[in-house]
Amino acid sequence: MKPMIEVEDLYSTYGDRFVLQGVTMQVCAHEIMTIVGGSGCGKTTLLKHIIGLYTPHSGRIRLFGREMLGMDEAEFGALLKQVGVMFQYGALLNSLTVGENVALPLQMHTDLPDALIFKIVRLKLHLVELDHAFDLYPPELSGGMRKRAALARAIVMDPKILFCDEPCAGLDPMLSLEIDRLLMKLNQALNMTIVLVTHELESIRRIAHRITMLDAGKVLFSGTLEEAERSGIRRMEEFFLKGEG
Repeated sequence: MKPMIEVEDLYSTYGDRFVLQGVTMQVCAHEIMTIVGGSGCGKTTLLKHIIGLYTPHSGRIRLFGREMLGMDEAEFGALLKQVGVMFQYGALLNSLTVGENVALPLQMHTDLPDALIFKIVRLKLHLVELDHAFDLYPPELSGGMRKRAALARAIVMDPKILFCDEPCAGLDPMLSLEIDRLLMKLNQALNMTIVLVTHELESIRRIAHRITMLDAGKVLFSGTLEEAERSGIRRMEEFFLKGEG
């Protein structure tokens, strides 16, 4: 089966400093891939390159088997409609209700009538267990509710791939468990491919099918959880002992 995501020999610079150095990785269909590593190792930078927010210094990125670099704007826009992104801090608009926030991608990228859009929104809010929050505003939500609202918006267009940047950051263990459970539900029930940046060791143990670890902008390891724990790589051992990259 052809990988959903292919990154090949990717280099990225910030000023005169290389942030990513020859990163190569693949993500297969229907798997949960976690990208881990210490602060400043390039995890979020890699994610932003894959979704097209950053342009690399050199290398190749293929999404659904199609070369992203050099793609024209219309083709690139159509490709990204198959992708959902859950940002670390939710990126919800405080002036809009939860229902209106979740509806935004459908209003911007489809010609569906409003009645159907808000029916879809209610279905997505139900999926993340936020039925009661449709008319609430983001400042009225708890941290866990904001995360779930952001997740509902990320999946409202039924993406084939969901990207999550630190989905459990700032949450207590019980709320983190709720987010993990929702991600596993999306993966198992909808066959959604999920790529998440995280440093949460318990989340990784619960949901990761495979792990890619970055260290100083390079891929230190890529494989299953079991392979990671017996890799013999010191940085991996430190991570699984202490939860540090």
